[in-house]
Amino acid sequence: MIEKSTGIGYNEHTLRDRRKKIHIADVICASMGRLVFMIRLENDALLAFSGDSITDGNRQQCMDCNHIFGHGYQTVIAGRLGADNLDTRPKFLNMGHAGWTASMIFSKWEEEILPFKPGIISILVGINDVIAGWRDQISAEQVSNAYLACCREALERTHEALPGVK
Repeated sequence: MIEKSTGIGYNEHTLRDRRKKIHIADVICASMGRLVFMIRLENDALLAFSGDSITDGNRQQCMDCNHIFGHGYQTVIAGRLGADNLDTRPKFLNMGHAGWTASMIFSKWEEEILPFKPGIISILVGINDVIAGWRDQISAEQVSNAYLACCREALERTHEALPGVK
């Protein structure tokens, strides 16, 4: 559930005048002080991030806590949601893989994401599919169709294994 509240320099009137609609992308802006949103997470909720290098965020495979989660959107979102939900103790998992395509990510889905039973999954993948298609001289339509089929299959498998996942 997203509850709207106003941030520094904003009130309901200026918020309404400035934007006709508020999009979920504004959640990221919330971390930058433009708008403030509160997403309430259930007790011990797990949010899993999966994707390519953008999700990986140059995370390090070591116990250096400054780099273990990566440096990107996932860190901003996890930090904000963690701070907003201190009382519910949310947990965050980053399973991004630099250079992986959607089919590579979803081929490991049952091993890397589903066993953790996350309540929320964020998937950001696709640029490597475009690059691979260009490199292999596959038409944009073929790349798009393969990508969509792969994502649909992964979503079906996810909802079958985790019916309440968002």
